[in-house]
Amino acid sequence: MIICFECSRESKRLLDSLLETKSFDDYSQVIESALQTLHLLKQEMGGEKSIVIGEAHGLSQTVIESVLEEAAGPSLFQGSAEKTVRRSLASSVPELFQHAGLSRPSAFAELAGDSHASAEEVPLDRWLFAMYNKLMPAKANCRALAHLQAELGRSVHLSVVHERIGEQVARLGDYLKRLDSRYKLKRDDALSVAFPLSGDKGDKSVSRYIHQFIGNVNKLGEVSGMLSALKLVGYSRDRDPEISLSEAGWQLAILQNPVLDTNVDQQMQIFGSEEVEFLLGHIRAQVPVERFTYITLLKLIRDGKNSPDNLDASLKVMLSSGGRKYTNSFLSSQRSGAISRMADLRLVGRLRHGVKVTYVVTDLGKDFLKSMENKNEQG
Repeated sequence: MIICFECSRESKRLLDSLLETKSFDDYSQVIESALQTLHLLKQEMGGEKSIVIGEAHGLSQTVIESVLEEAAGPSLFQGSAEKTVRRSLASSVPELFQHAGLSRPSAFAELAGDSHASAEEVPLDRWLFAMYNKLMPAKANCRALAHLQAELGRSVHLSVVHERIGEQVARLGDYLKRLDSRYKLKRDDALSVAFPLSGDKGDKSVSRYIHQFIGNVNKLGEVSGMLSALKLVGYSRDRDPEISLSEAGWQLAILQNPVLDTNVDQQMQIFGSEEVEFLLGHIRAQVPVERFTYITLLKLIRDGKNSPDNLDASLKVMLSSGGRKYTNSFLSSQRSGAISRMADLRLVGRLRHGVKVTYVVTDLGKDFLKSMENKNEQG
């Protein structure tokens, strides 16, 4: 979008002086940063005519840091100021999602067996729910649950987990949104996807996040949600069940993360290499439904079914045995959610040509598929 406007000579001089600092590439970056800063201040001020910058006087530390970060520009991330910025960004991540203060639980949840452990085919309606479309929430929630278990010294009632994470997750979403803006992360690469934001109207987005990415008691009295689907937690079968980390959930919680642990000098990726390796190993060994999903999609993409329409058509043929019939919209949503999770783990990439998308199997995806095919041949 192009917007033309008039400005005074003094404003033009100020724009030029900011460009001379090398903190911004062009006028548009200066103006965009100024607008974001003004918007943040206006949100905090409400109806007040003035404001004192300080947490004790009504302005949150998160907003102070965001304003300073936006005003300073990208050059702050270079040279001697790097450590200062890391500390500033670290305090923007709520403590509940930080690495500091974690302690190993006294016991881990025992997980029930999986009905699809040895199945050759998993029906599409038994794949992970399409709305579990990003894996960063699983990381953040395992961190939070580890802190809550350490605080209480035991497993935690699901209602308490909902309340405590619900209080802070929008702040984490705000932090991730600022990183998206700073690094110009769009669409597929955005870090804040799936997280609620503090500016969202009402609490529907927080409620959605809690039920999808933490868990909710279904009609069978079971806890359904991403954490249990990925075998990262176990739970008791009560009206208000107690939830606790599995050993895999704990291992995921303690691994360093390039976003939550503010390694801002690195390329902004959702997971570090160690986390990706751990999650793929865990899925291979413990999550047969997700393993089947990845193998199925990787094979189809490798064999040339590399567009959304081609993938959906192939899945409809493959997984419609036994009289099952899936609507096109259901097929599309299940495929899209799975591809998004696979992209988080760097198994697939997306090539965009205008509105058209082509999927490619990455080197890591090829290695994953080869290891599973070799295992099947040996087993």
